[in-house]
Amino acid sequence: MFSAGDTGDENPTTVDKKLNHNASERVRRRKMNDLYSSLRSMLPPSEQTKRLSIPATVSRMLKYIPELQSQVEILLQKKQQILSTICKQDDHDLH
Repeated sequence: MFSAGDTGDENPTTVDKKLNHNASERVRRRKMNDLYSSLRSMLPPSEQTKRLSIPATVSRMLKYIPELQSQVEILLQKKQQILSTICKQDDHDLH
């Protein structure tokens, strides 16, 4: 049995090429949507109340990443202050 457009030779027909292209494109879109969904899931819960469009997801992530970077910087400063305080206490206890 031959598939639609199959002439029985080794060369894929235009219909076969189109079907393969369509299947590849569906897989590509599914992967992209999965990646955007993963990105969307990394937003804070308050941003996940509804399914965001792809541009809205990227836009919100571009705002959220600097916020996270700022929080990391603040936490690193607090950590340094705590370590400094501990070192001062240790020095004081030794004398």
